[in-house]
Amino acid sequence: MKDIMKERLLEIFQDRVAFHKIERLVYSGDMGTLPEMITNLIDNMPDAVVRPINKQELTELVALAGQEKISLIPRGGGSAGYGGAVPTRGGIVIDFSGMNRILNIDRAEHSVTVEPGMAMEALDQALRKEGLALRLYPGSAISATVGGWLANGGGIGIGSFEYGYFRDNVLEVELVTPQGIKKINPEQMELVDAMAGTTGFISNITILVRDDLKDMPMAAAFPTIEGLTKAFNKIREEKLQLWEVSYKDMLNVEWSARAEHDQHYKGPVIHENNKEHIQFPVDKYIATFVYPENRQDEVKAQLSSIIQATGGEVLSQELAELEWSEKYFGTRLKAIGPSTIPTEVVIPTNKLADYVNTIKNKIPDLAFFGTLVEGGKESAFMGYRLDDERRRGFPLAFVKSFTPIQEALKIGGRTYTVGMLLVNYADQALGRERLNRAWQFKQSVDPDGIMNPGKVFPASIDKKTPIKKIAFMTKMGAGKLQSLGAGVLDVMAGGKPQGLSISDKSALSKMPFGKELAWDAFACASCGYCRSGCTEYHNIGWESTSPRGKFKFLRAYINGKIDFDERMAEIIFACSTCGKCDNICQVRASIDGHWSVTARPLVWQSGFNPPAVIQGGARNIAVGHNPGDFPQSERVKWRTPDLKTSEEGEIGYFAGCNPSFNAGVRNLPVNAVRLFNKAGIEPVYMGSEEWCCGGALFNVGCWEDAVENGRHNIEEMNRRGIKTLVTSCSGCWANIAHFYPVMAKKLGIPFDIEVKHIVQLSDQWIKEGKLKCKSAVEMQITYHDPCHIGHAGGIFNEPRNILAAIPGLKLTEMPRNRENAACCGRFLLRYPNYGMKIQMDRLNEAVGTGAQALVTSCPTCETDFRTGIKESGADLEVFDITDMLCQSVGLPTLVMTKFMKYGVF
Repeated sequence: MKDIMKERLLEIFQDRVAFHKIERLVYSGDMGTLPEMITNLIDNMPDAVVRPINKQELTELVALAGQEKISLIPRGGGSAGYGGAVPTRGGIVIDFSGMNRILNIDRAEHSVTVEPGMAMEALDQALRKEGLALRLYPGSAISATVGGWLANGGGIGIGSFEYGYFRDNVLEVELVTPQGIKKINPEQMELVDAMAGTTGFISNITILVRDDLKDMPMAAAFPTIEGLTKAFNKIREEKLQLWEVSYKDMLNVEWSARAEHDQHYKGPVIHENNKEHIQFPVDKYIATFVYPENRQDEVKAQLSSIIQATGGEVLSQELAELEWSEKYFGTRLKAIGPSTIPTEVVIPTNKLADYVNTIKNKIPDLAFFGTLVEGGKESAFMGYRLDDERRRGFPLAFVKSFTPIQEALKIGGRTYTVGMLLVNYADQALGRERLNRAWQFKQSVDPDGIMNPGKVFPASIDKKTPIKKIAFMTKMGAGKLQSLGAGVLDVMAGGKPQGLSISDKSALSKMPFGKELAWDAFACASCGYCRSGCTEYHNIGWESTSPRGKFKFLRAYINGKIDFDERMAEIIFACSTCGKCDNICQVRASIDGHWSVTARPLVWQSGFNPPAVIQGGARNIAVGHNPGDFPQSERVKWRTPDLKTSEEGEIGYFAGCNPSFNAGVRNLPVNAVRLFNKAGIEPVYMGSEEWCCGGALFNVGCWEDAVENGRHNIEEMNRRGIKTLVTSCSGCWANIAHFYPVMAKKLGIPFDIEVKHIVQLSDQWIKEGKLKCKSAVEMQITYHDPCHIGHAGGIFNEPRNILAAIPGLKLTEMPRNRENAACCGRFLLRYPNYGMKIQMDRLNEAVGTGAQALVTSCPTCETDFRTGIKESGADLEVFDITDMLCQSVGLPTLVMTKFMKYGVF
């Protein structure tokens, strides 16, 4: 790319343009895993990536690219696998994630106008606050964008049984083209739908919505595919007023359950939230039927009758709710691949049984799920085979993905959409006449062919397409290689799956849990769900900062294609450890654990240092056993004369470094022990023999030092007979609960200790009557969920139970709470600009509730918020939850106010 072009991009986008090699790498593909023999046929490495935030910037970019004849590639959530967002001749990738505003909600017309980069689930949540909801949305709604779903095509999703295809629910699209703005109405929607941005880039889109009514799921199990198909046909014949109908086969059920189990125990961390699911019936096809609550009387009994009449069994409501809660996680099974080879087609539903029997005969190891559309007329069928992209024969195994397509064509079906990979099937998928009309429109608005070249249009229409070789290869794969026996060739090519192993190409093989991290890097579904809540991604904005981006980088690193540099090293260290990614991950990867135990040690060993402020803390822990370099004898200074503790016993209390040495939060351990004593317990306190939990050591990647530090604490706890350890610090809770069992196993010493946070015991004591909340605390408050007991531990109800038990307290929740709670900005000292933005956003939420005080249950959150209040001048007090509880049960507490000065280390 010419320097003058780079200068113009910098003028328009400033820090929202990237020329960095690693950033360009992570934007070079989409959700699909393409063999190198395919990517080597195109130039899929973009020259730059830009993130526009409004139509004006997008228009300027298109005009500039038109002048310079540079290709533009639109990218929504990157959650499709057809190559529609993959560059084919370099150019500029446009990341639309910054164009994500709701522009207008029209209640009378039941419509909403949004920018293209808005995620479907985020839009649905916003609409439900207004009494409305989306008519339909894709199974990848957490990351899929409104504009991306239309541009990708197919348009069959959750709700398609009633509302059909997405294109049928679009009222208007505004396109930005090299020839100006174009308005597309429903009659012209074929010029946008499934066109992958080749005919223009969506700047806003208006879609129809429905009233917000509770979704009522019913699940059923069928012993045969014939019975399932009969049920679907019967539902269509009787015109049952359902909203959504989906299904999956027994192999999908089996593999998904196995994936959940394996990921739960693989480590490095067994997360509290990764509870094993109750089991579905084995050797059965599972169908899920959903209808709005107001149709229950007319639908439920009739649906149940149809299920039973066709040989099915209505499952419990618990199973139905569970299956409905998993509606966005159709590729959990990839975790045991670690790769998958997918195929997606649309077939007549009345031929589903015959199609499945034919496909299963040819590909016995194909798992599948599907969704019915237009009252059951057609079905979107998604099949998966497990494989390992690291083996030599993977490209030949990929060939089998064409078998379901060929069989679908024989029964009047078609490919789901086209994108880049399936241009050979464009005629069958879209129709030749439609393709010609779309091509004529493209020629009129994009005569130089800069808009996403190589997509949708076959070489017979687009004579200059840059993917002729790919089209030839896929044609060969669907034709001659199939007839020659791709499976036989695959065997001849050799190359067995690597399993839980890693090559010696990189230093990762020598890292603790390097094999597990490598596995999850390849198992990553690239769905982008992790971006939806990632603190680092939302505040920095580049794909490389998301877990998905990091995993994509690590795959290239493992394969010896790229190495760490200063920027990527800093991105690894900048993770806020909020843990939201773990709970949303499609394949249940232990993402936060991977960064702490393996990735940061890898970065440091690769020659890149973490921020100086946490280097110092880590050194101090390794040498003096606390991050502030204080004499260990001062660790006990927080104690007041009234506190009663023991030297030995089954219940221990871990005060933690921050509360022990930081005068501003010494109220936490004092409150905790007073509550223990009030409940009739004298907990074991290790005093100066309590060493830091190791937090800063994990943050900088000093795993071996963390293990040795942990050894002391574990042995001391065991020596004193502790069976239950209680903390007031959420960071201590997470580090001890998650990493100490791992370290103990490595050291070969026992760790049969249950780790609890003080809010868990306090809630229990209130229920048991050991603590009685008698005194009123007249205050309007809001509660902040600390990441390390919330996202990392699922401890959400206990603190709210405590607050509800205190007379006079009035709790108003912040918009982001519980599982969706935002981080406090604890990395403020490491990355001031980054941390301050996170902190101010959260404080603004708290102020917006009208609360007098922000209550939390973590000393780090407490300290950070007080620092932010000083900077912002917000009229808000900060309290620990035990301050409120002690006051209500009649215990004295060290009352903290905004007028006090706090010392932090």
